[in-house]
Parts: sequence; structure tokens; C-alpha cells
Amino acid sequence: MDKKTRAKLAAAAADGDTSAFAKLYEQVYRQLYYYALSNLQSPDDAADAVQDAALQAFAGISSLREPSAFDSWIFRILMNIVKQKQKNYAITREHSLDADPSAVIGESPFGRVEMLSALNELSPEERQCLTLYGAAGYNSKEIAELTGMKASTVRSHVSRGRAKLRKALKTKEVR
Repeated sequence: MDKKTRAKLAAAAADGDTSAFAKLYEQVYRQLYYYALSNLQSPDDAADAVQDAALQAFAGISSLREPSAFDSWIFRILMNIVKQKQKNYAITREHSLDADPSAVIGESPFGRVEMLSALNELSPEERQCLTLYGAAGYNSKEIAELTGMKASTVRSHVSRGRAKLRKALKTKEVR
């Protein structure tokens, strides 16, 4: 779906069109879920965070000032929810193997647990930038706007995160 269509749907959703909101949410769900999963490392917690973000977004859609910014707006809501969840409790749960790894991570020679373990070795900033870049498809400027970092800092985090991820996955492959 192109940006113009998304902006029209966001404007319609802001005017109370629930089916327009549902279409927008459908378009970003996978990226939202992947971001939440990579930061919370629990499929259940990730699903809860995404659901909370959707509810907050639905309740506040009328306050969206720029319809073309829907994606970054809902991501910012999710980022705040994820931060709050991380503050409220330490993540020590074992990962459920119920989720379909290909739906979350895509086709990969590594299993979901190995990928999440490798992501866990990144700093929170690297993980955040890398998931927004890789999973959500944002560029460094957009990530900078979402996170409050400089675009050059975002690029550094993405680059270092990729290198660490490659190294961690290569180490796991050797084992």
C-alpha cells in the first residue's frame, strides 16, 4: 500500500472509520509484532504490547495531526509500551515455541530461539535501531525521528548491530 493511500486511510480513521483503522493496523501488525518480540523476547508479551498499542492508537486516532505519519505514530506508541513493560519487570520467561518462527523472523537457517538469543546480545539501542530498520523498513532519518537519536548514530547502531548479529549467529552455527 502506498503512502498516499495510507494517508487517506489514516484521515478516514481519524474521522471515525473503523474499517480504515483496521486496514492500517493490518499493514503494520507484522512489523509491530517483530519489534515488540525482539525487545520483549516473549511471544505472549509481544502480542500483549502490540494489542495495547493498537487499543491506544484506536482510542487516540482522532488526535493524529498528520495522517501520513500513522506508521511512525503507532510505532512510537508501541515503543513507549515496550519501554514501560521492560521497566515493570525483568524478562526471565522461557520463550514459548508455539509461535511460527517463519512468520516472525522470516526464512532463516537459524531457529527463532537462536535468533532471539543473538538479538539479546545487542545493546538496547542497537536492537531497537536494527529492528526498526530491518523489520519495519524505516530509514535512518525516520528512526532518528522516532527515537530522538541523530541519523548518524542510528546508522552506527544498525551497522554495529548487524556485525554483532552476524558474529553471534556464526558462532551458534559452528556449535
